[in-house]
Amino acid sequence: MPIPTREPAPILLFAYKRLETLQKTVSALAKNELAPRSDLFIFSDSGRRDEDKPAVRAVREYLQTVTGFRSVRIEEAIKNRGWPILSSPA
Repeated sequence: MPIPTREPAPILLFAYKRLETLQKTVSALAKNELAPRSDLFIFSDSGRRDEDKPAVRAVREYLQTVTGFRSVRIEEAIKNRGWPILSSPA
């Protein structure tokens, strides 16, 4: 399939503490033929509890190695922001 001449939409990815899932997701995105022309924006949430912090730290270390996109911008939250919209009562 020919690559469109328009610029692809930016990619937004949310990360927390699931390193293996994140690695699989980034790998799948990077395999897309438009990845080298795509900007990747990653939001890394902070740990909710002290026991979450090592997993969050491992995720953030991995994020520093992500390549294969036109640009990669990482935003690391200092405090846990969670998902208030999803966790609020209907």
